[in-house]
Amino acid sequence: MESLSIEKNSTPFGRSEYRTFNSELNYTLMDSSLNHSSILDNSMKIEKDSRDKRLQKLNQNIVSEYESGRQSVVFTQQKYKQLLEGFLLFVQTNKYIHQKITELRTEAIDEYNRMQNKNIPNIIIHQRLICNINNFQTGNEQFELLAKCLIKEPYLALPAYQAAIKELWKSEDSKVDIDPPKIGICGWLGRHHVTPRGLQSSMINKLVAVEGVVNKCSTVQPKLVQSVYIGEAVHDMNADAKTSEKTVHLRPHYDITDFDKTAKDSGRPPASDPEGRIMHKHEIGLCKYKNHQKFVIQETPEDAPTGQMPRWVEVIVEDDLCDIVKCGDRVRVWGVYRANCGQANSTNSGLGRSFLIANNVLVKNKETYDSNLCISEADKKNFHAFAKKDNTIDILGYSFAPSICGQDIVKKAIVLMLAGGTERALPSHHIRGDIHIMLVGDPSCGKSQLLRYVMSIMPGTVSATGRGSSGVGLTAAIVTDQDTGERVVEGGAMVMGDRRVVCIDEFDKNATNR
Repeated sequence: MESLSIEKNSTPFGRSEYRTFNSELNYTLMDSSLNHSSILDNSMKIEKDSRDKRLQKLNQNIVSEYESGRQSVVFTQQKYKQLLEGFLLFVQTNKYIHQKITELRTEAIDEYNRMQNKNIPNIIIHQRLICNINNFQTGNEQFELLAKCLIKEPYLALPAYQAAIKELWKSEDSKVDIDPPKIGICGWLGRHHVTPRGLQSSMINKLVAVEGVVNKCSTVQPKLVQSVYIGEAVHDMNADAKTSEKTVHLRPHYDITDFDKTAKDSGRPPASDPEGRIMHKHEIGLCKYKNHQKFVIQETPEDAPTGQMPRWVEVIVEDDLCDIVKCGDRVRVWGVYRANCGQANSTNSGLGRSFLIANNVLVKNKETYDSNLCISEADKKNFHAFAKKDNTIDILGYSFAPSICGQDIVKKAIVLMLAGGTERALPSHHIRGDIHIMLVGDPSCGKSQLLRYVMSIMPGTVSATGRGSSGVGLTAAIVTDQDTGERVVEGGAMVMGDRRVVCIDEFDKNATNR
């Protein structure tokens, strides 16, 4: 085959032409611009087809999401209706609820008459009907399902239960219009009965019972529930204000504490008239408020693992549950564990703050702990026989911290301190039955080991260290609330260990300038 020679020429239109010479093959004219245009048209067509497919798929996803959302709303409404019918049947057949509602109505009417006799303006009477969740275990399968819904879906079950109580409350004949009591749940919740350390993400929007000690408590503050705006149509600035037309705009406010509503359901303030003909004023005196309080409960010293910081959870209480706890109280709180991810630190983060919306609060006093202490008759006989011995204090001293050699006097003193004495309340003054002990000695003589042994044998012992703390901080501390910005009192080790044992190590390192 002869060699090919290719020559490139320019056309009048600026196009490139490739011709072949001295070739047995018949090469024709190849126009490069035509090939580029056809390729470009094909690529544009392919891109348009892919874009149409993406848009079609996006529309299908939007329609499917809308349909699934609509079906979920319809399913939720149907389930709420079924729960309401079930709770109505339960409250109508339960004698305990009928009896408690009758008692609460009698108390409310007496309180209303007392206020009327003293010419006190009408105020809202807050009452709470405490219902044990174990009352649903009657052998009826329908009622047992209601109990499960209260634990797993409280955002639906609690409003339905409240509506059923409201219907039963209205059925009672009374000339006084009083709001029905609110529902408070108590009883054993199984694996949902935890400490602050046991709260997990799987318990979000579930009914839980949390036990702990109150560490920080805020003041009771008013919370806006419904705001009122009054609009005046001013046609002439010199016209009489009494003859001007007035309109009233009500704006509800919802937050994380409302189970059947969200912040998106809150109304918006009235739009301002660009021409200035309608002026809306916020009437603070006509707005509705309710009590609102927050406190923090943390793990008790006996429940916290050794060597780890105690966990805590923030609790929100409203209305009649406000101002019933103080720092140092050991409480058991039933409520709904919720998370507010709308207040995340970053817009790209899904992390948020978790709260416990309280439904019922029980303050566990000293009698509750004394009732849990079971002493048999055989134990009492052994105690009396041991007390008759002459060397009782010596035996107790030798048995205390046997791994530490010597320190017999110190051990006996600690045993006497743990045993305590007799508390006397005289008309003129009060004599306490407990004593304080300060251990002073050279390093490495077993002072910290004695404190650790006390913490191991005494339940409810609170441990603290003087390093990094002040004398005032061991009692209480002033901290700033993150939400309101006000300063609140946070209980220290001495408050948390009230009526118990407090072990303070390295007391000499306590700062005196703070």
